[in-house]
Amino acid sequence: SARRLRNTVSGNPIGPVEPYLCHAVCDIGATKWEPAMAGVRTWLQNHPREVVTFFIEDNVSAADTAKVFEAAGLLPYVATHEPGRPWPTLGQMIETGKRVVVLMQRDGGGATYPWLLQGWDQAQDTNYDAKTPEQLSCARNRGTDKSQLLLINNWLNNFDRIVTGADQVNAYDSLYPRMLRCQKERGMIPNFVAVNYYNRGDLFRVVNALNRVG
Repeated sequence: SARRLRNTVSGNPIGPVEPYLCHAVCDIGATKWEPAMAGVRTWLQNHPREVVTFFIEDNVSAADTAKVFEAAGLLPYVATHEPGRPWPTLGQMIETGKRVVVLMQRDGGGATYPWLLQGWDQAQDTNYDAKTPEQLSCARNRGTDKSQLLLINNWLNNFDRIVTGADQVNAYDSLYPRMLRCQKERGMIPNFVAVNYYNRGDLFRVVNALNRVG
């Protein structure tokens, strides 16, 4: 429906060019990026024992991305990491204050912005186009077998039932067995569990079970 609405809009874009957050249908909905990241800085200040990861589908340059993080006051928090080196524990990241990891889907920041990490050098993931629970595979999609972080995509790419699909695959009896299966097949503990509607189903219960807490 959103795409149909977008296609009815005509005319040339107006207003200044600036970085913003959106996904897929940016013409009819977007959030200015810098104020949003300033909100993240405030949140980090108020939650000193939290670690945050951004995985950015970068349709803007590394330089423009770096400007947003700098203007938002986030540079003191960003972590730099070389591919192949062991990742610090969450506790170590909290102790050093380097609690923000920035992964870029396409291009990293190179030597100029070494904290803008090339995401698929660091992480590997699973498929994200499953239409049914049976199609939720544990096979590697992006990344390489040397990428140290494991991202499990766990949603049904079926927008006519996106909420009920989330209820189904976020349920403990569905999500937890899949995490265990992927951990066994890949030989890696899932570092990130990506879902639709984190507040539906049993995501936090599953993550606590994986971490043996709670």
